[in-house]
Amino acid sequence: GISRFVIADFDTIEVGNFNRQACALIQHVGRRKDEVISERIKSINPEAQIRLYPQGIQRNDIVEFVNSIDIYLDGLDFFVFDLRVELFAEIRRQGKTAITVAPLGM
Repeated sequence: GISRFVIADFDTIEVGNFNRQACALIQHVGRRKDEVISERIKSINPEAQIRLYPQGIQRNDIVEFVNSIDIYLDGLDFFVFDLRVELFAEIRRQGKTAITVAPLGM
């Protein structure tokens, strides 16, 4: 399976996330999403390697971020067009794969 993750998220869990984010549980409200997701991954595979970008993906991190991944699962907020365009351009330049996984709700 997958054992190496790079997670970029600057947000915290809110009640409004419950309908579309599997890690959003009442005991996680107010906690950083990247930390909660990391804990969930480690509960499945304690040997998983996880790198966090707690500030999210920033323009000055794009090349480094893409260098560190094999496949990008795009969960950026819908209206983050400029950053998405730059990120996808770098992914293409490096010959990597991107998959959009919009959080539409469960």
